[in-house]
Amino acid sequence: MRRLTGHYALILGCFWANFAILSNYASVYLLERGIQNTVIGLMFAVASLTAAVLQTLLGAYADRPQSASVKRLFLYGICIFFVFTAGILLVGNRSAALLILFYGLAMMSMQGMMGLANSLGTLSARAGNTVNFGIARGTGSFVFAVAALVVGRAIESLGTGCVPPISICVYAALFLSVLLFPFAKEKAYASTAKKGGNFFRKYPSFIVFLIAIMFLYTSHSMINNFMFQILASKGGDSTSLGIASAIGAIVEIPMMFLFTRLLRHIPAATWLVISGFAFLVKTVGSLLVPNVLGFYGMQVLQILAFAVLAVASVYYADATMAPEDASKGQALLVMTSTVGSVIASAFGGWLLDASGVTTLLITASVAAGLGAVILCAVLTRRSA
Repeated sequence: MRRLTGHYALILGCFWANFAILSNYASVYLLERGIQNTVIGLMFAVASLTAAVLQTLLGAYADRPQSASVKRLFLYGICIFFVFTAGILLVGNRSAALLILFYGLAMMSMQGMMGLANSLGTLSARAGNTVNFGIARGTGSFVFAVAALVVGRAIESLGTGCVPPISICVYAALFLSVLLFPFAKEKAYASTAKKGGNFFRKYPSFIVFLIAIMFLYTSHSMINNFMFQILASKGGDSTSLGIASAIGAIVEIPMMFLFTRLLRHIPAATWLVISGFAFLVKTVGSLLVPNVLGFYGMQVLQILAFAVLAVASVYYADATMAPEDASKGQALLVMTSTVGSVIASAFGGWLLDASGVTTLLITASVAAGLGAVILCAVLTRRSA
């Protein structure tokens, strides 16, 4: 048995750092090169949707005894990411169509590797190694925060052109950390799930739960994907984006580290209701605050909004499902969050160009309100 938490935390740190670099600063990078908000939103949507399908296919393939190991697939994915990000650098300002294509492909490959990054840790733990996923994921959020701050400052000094090179350097570190991670595929990793009949007939309230999660992720992604535009409307810049992103990521860390202990006192269903209304307060607050400092204050609510949703939804789905349906339930949860992100990306970019930031935030608030109310209704009724 090996203690691999530190090594795995390094992997997730590098992995999530690139989300802060390539995803958070996508609008900053592309707007400066003449790409419209609508096009940026569609790029996010297509990349997320394609990545969701890619994750499903990779997961099914990785479960086969004769397939390549998760570690090897992860390394292949990183190499593909290098090619697409190099394409961003080579295109530069010469072609808007090619730029959006390569940026979208880089985003797709990065998001498509999320399942592989998680599986690397869970499969290592299943093989008997010591891997604390909560600590590693919390480390990922911390490094995300640091990367967001550093890149915001770098853009102020060097310009937006520094985004792709920094991204490539971080993923080079990720490649080395994955390459050196001790991992061997075992036949026991092959899926042994049994057929469990009609899924939604067995869990009729689960589809309503998923609809609520979709609304909350739509609200969350509308703010996250277009945070630069929101901050610009309140007098902010790329440095403000880095600070706001860092605040949101840092406050998530204590909740992720301590959530298993908190579950002993308050069940996951109650935490989800708290999360839903925290999203509502955060989104309405982001609409009403007049300046950047007020927006920073709203980002602190991530500790009860996204941080709780990200972990409590996984625990709730796991507790709700029978063993033969557990994998399907988690897969549906991931797909639902992706659908919310796709809706936010496609619709949010169009709203920005058509009506502006205020309309975007009103729509995000309505989505958060619907998610909170539906969650409260379905979870309260199920508990009763």
